[in-house]
Order: sequence, then C-alpha cells, then structure tokens
Amino acid sequence: MNRPAPHSRRIPYIVAGTALFALLAFLLSQTGYYSFCYLEQWDTFIYNSAYLSGSLALPGGCVQLLSSFLTQFFCRPLTGILITALLLTWIALLTADILHRWTKSKLTLPLALFPVAALFFLHYNVNYQYTGTIAFLWMLLFLRLRFFFHKFTGRFAYSLASTFLLFATAGPVAFLYSCLILIIELFCHKKRALWFISLPLMVYLTAETCLRMGLSGELEHVLLPDGYFTLRLQAGSIIYLPWGADTGRFHHKRSMQIIQIQKKMDARNPYRCPTRMCSRFHFCRHPPIHRQEQ
Repeated sequence: MNRPAPHSRRIPYIVAGTALFALLAFLLSQTGYYSFCYLEQWDTFIYNSAYLSGSLALPGGCVQLLSSFLTQFFCRPLTGILITALLLTWIALLTADILHRWTKSKLTLPLALFPVAALFFLHYNVNYQYTGTIAFLWMLLFLRLRFFFHKFTGRFAYSLASTFLLFATAGPVAFLYSCLILIIELFCHKKRALWFISLPLMVYLTAETCLRMGLSGELEHVLLPDGYFTLRLQAGSIIYLPWGADTGRFHHKRSMQIIQIQKKMDARNPYRCPTRMCSRFHFCRHPPIHRQEQ
C-alpha cells in the first residue's frame, strides 16, 4: 500500500492555515481594531541587562520578554492584528496536528478551533496580557515534541524536564501541560500512567516554592491562568476558557476514538453479547448477534 508523500499531507494544513489566517485577520481588523490601538502603551520593552536578567529570574520571564518585544510593534495596529492572527493560526494548526498524531483522525481542525476561539475573544480585553497567547503556543510546541519519544523511559524523562523548563520559561501554563500529559497517558498507557501524576504535583510544589521565595504574591498567579491577567484585577471565569477548551477537546476526541474501536470489535465478533456486560462470563443468557451473510 502506497503512503502519501510528506508534502502532500502538508497541503491541507497549508490551505486551512492560510484561510484561517485571512479570516482571523479580517475579523480582528473589523471588530477589534480599537483594542489594538493602545496595547503598545500598556507594555514597555526595556533594552537593559538589569531588566532582562530580572525578568528571566521570574517564572514565565522568557515568554514575558518575548511578549513585550512583540508588543512594541503594535504601535501600528495593523501589524498587531497580523501578529495576533498568525499566532492564533499556529495554535490551531499545532493543536490539529497533535490530535491527529494522538487519535489518527483526519478531522481534527474543527476541534482545534475551540481554544483558538476562546483566546480570540480574550484579546478584546485590555487587561489580558499578550503573554498568555504566546505561553499557550509555547506549551503546544513542547507537547508536539513529546511525540518523538515512544519508550516509557524517554517519555517520562522528557515530560519531567519539559514541565520544569516550561514552568521556568512560560509560567502557569506548565500546570495545563502536565495535566494534558496525564490525560494522554491515562488513555494510552494505563499501567504506567500513575508515574505521570508526579508532573502536576511537581508544578504545584514548584509554585509553592516560588511563593515562599517571594517571586509571586499569590499562588494562582504561578499555577493558574490568572497570571496572564492584570495582577491588580480579578480575571474571572473567562480567563479559564482556553484551558478548559483545550482539556475538553483532548478528552472528547479520545473518547470518540474509543467508541469507534468498540464498534469495530463488535462487527468483527458476531457472537458478542449485545449488552456488552457478559462477554467475559460463561452464563450469558442473551441471544448472540449473528452476522448476516452477504
């Protein structure tokens, strides 16, 4: 059986990404142009070694510096709109690719739009920091690289190292990353999934350590998405929408795949109990399902 060439498999992603980028840029320019007029004034990037070293010492400091660097180009609102549309498009394509490699399904782009839609509406809030979107994209890049490790030792070692590195560079999104890894392992490798419970626990203990060291004022600012909102204000439930949508689509997509596998098993086994409750016992009284002869 001939497999499609690698470049032919990228064509749908290129076409979908181009269309999504044009759509997002159009929607942002038509409905959110005013929101991009003053973002550059809310953030300042200082070319100073003391400022750079002080920012890098904080959890998520690397992404914060990258966000401040990109925000200085928002002095032209159209440039900010194009940068935002490009970041959201990358998030959608990376999410679709991760779901495809995990579930082997081709229709993953519609589910990938849920976290993108949540992030899209957050950009209309001037109190939402641009760091949240970049950190979300950074997390997806780490999650995509994890698929190169197939053995348990490699997966576990990479998960530990990447979780700690993600917490140091991107901040609270490391907790979402650790929870997604735990969900993936629970569905794919149940026997060894207990080892990955240590990932959320490690993030929590690291956040507690940062709190006691005075690197953060409150625990939710280094553990939850509240850290990507203006610290003086209450973010509310809207800040949790991207994380909830991202976790929900992983669980929903894998559950649908399990149901499809179950249907295929029923089709291959015509004498399986129709209630699926007595298949492993010998006292099943339900009439067997006979396969119809063609």
